Amino acid sequence: MPPRLKLISIISVLACGLAGLSLFIDRNMQDDSASPRFARLDRFDPYRKTFVCKHQADVVPPLPREADPLFQQALALGSFELWPEQRDYRLIARLYQQAASMGHWKAAFNLAGLYLRGEGVEQNSEKAIELIESVMKKGVPDAWDAMGSLYINGIGSLKQNATVAYAFWQRAAVRNHRPIWESD
Repeated sequence: MPPRLKLISIISVLACGLAGLSLFIDRNMQDDSASPRFARLDRFDPYRKTFVCKHQADVVPPLPREADPLFQQALALGSFELWPEQRDYRLIARLYQQAASMGHWKAAFNLAGLYLRGEGVEQNSEKAIELIESVMKKGVPDAWDAMGSLYINGIGSLKQNATVAYAFWQRAAVRNHRPIWESD
């Protein structure tokens, strides 16, 4: 969207209040590339009358058994009981990558954190976003929460946007068993 049209959209949002804000979110959150980071989300509602609390453990997919030893080894190598110079982040990243390639969503999530911080791998926020999206596609609420944090901070190609961040955080809180792209 050209800068002038964005400015007009923002002015329209301010002039039209919440109805305009909802329209602005809808226009800018359309799924242009089938990526969860562009998912069409409900507008954040701080005055929800109902909320069903679910434990994340009840909605996440099972972890592959064959990948879990790699994940556990990476966790042990990155233990905070070790001095920082004792942690081999390159090996940790390699182990997380192997486990993630076998479908271990916790490993993919942790590997995304390494890419964000540049520990053991070259810092690459876009790779981190892609990994978080892969975990979002598995239906893990923590990944939706993380995407909200990426939006609130304007990480990588994601433009800083508190409204979108709160929409992702709300989606993480009310996460159902079906992926968002199957619910519409």
